[in-house]
Amino acid sequence: MKTVLIDSKVERLSYDNRTLKVDSRRVPLGLIDTIVNFSNARFDVKDMIKIVHEGVNIIHVDSRNRAAVVHGAYAKNSELKVLQYEAFTGNRLFVAKWVLSEKISAYGKRRIAFDEKFEENELVRLLQDIDRAETIATLMGIEGAFSRAYFNAYFASAPKLWHRGKRSKRPPQDPLNALLSFAYMQMYHYISVRLVAAGFEPGIGFLHTPFRDHNALASDILEFFRADIDALVLRLVREETISLKDFSKNKGVYLRYEGRKKLWEPWREALAVYESQLSKIFSRLKEKIDGEKTDGDQE
Repeated sequence: MKTVLIDSKVERLSYDNRTLKVDSRRVPLGLIDTIVNFSNARFDVKDMIKIVHEGVNIIHVDSRNRAAVVHGAYAKNSELKVLQYEAFTGNRLFVAKWVLSEKISAYGKRRIAFDEKFEENELVRLLQDIDRAETIATLMGIEGAFSRAYFNAYFASAPKLWHRGKRSKRPPQDPLNALLSFAYMQMYHYISVRLVAAGFEPGIGFLHTPFRDHNALASDILEFFRADIDALVLRLVREETISLKDFSKNKGVYLRYEGRKKLWEPWREALAVYESQLSKIFSRLKEKIDGEKTDGDQE
């Protein structure tokens, strides 16, 4: 199954005989599971409903990276949701430790901005700190301290014209931060629709606290992919796949249409890899919320 990215100046999107019609072109809905729409094309509600009933999710994204997700309104896998609620109230710390340990380990394996000593020394210490943590607040403190140290090293390893030396968001203040935010948010939206399709409640997270319209569980799962996304972004910058001219500034820095077009091919390739990883993570998540422990789990 594939994700269809629509980021061109099309006039209309519609449903026609189990196909997505993009102006005069057609894509069989049986071959796709997600539509990501960046265009301003006319898209009638009745057509969106028909597409969703074919099992295809739709993500609408505007130029500021804000999104609206359209998916089926029917309850799915209610038993799993009950287990998730019970895990949040009775076993949250155990699941949160798993999420944070996986994030730290992924950065240790990638070593994007750190040298080998990080994996040998800091990685072991951080995992021990996570194991000893007794509250979510302590875990978030560990995560915050790690992220500050990591991004200091990350920005120091990137071309100087691309950044101001620190992480900025909502809105990003330089091109490198704009790229990071863009990629993180695309993955967050993608994970959100996948969670719904699998029967999870995306608003109930474990490391991240549920709050208003935030899909906290999607933010939890995003942590598994941040190291890979950071590496992808740094590679695109270093290889000059995208340039500083591909950004605009208006109370923040954002990708232009031309810049987004350059990203779609490497993003499609990355998403194909992430999709296979996501299925495995969901399987493990089901085990965690059901209270199962495997070798290497924190007590």
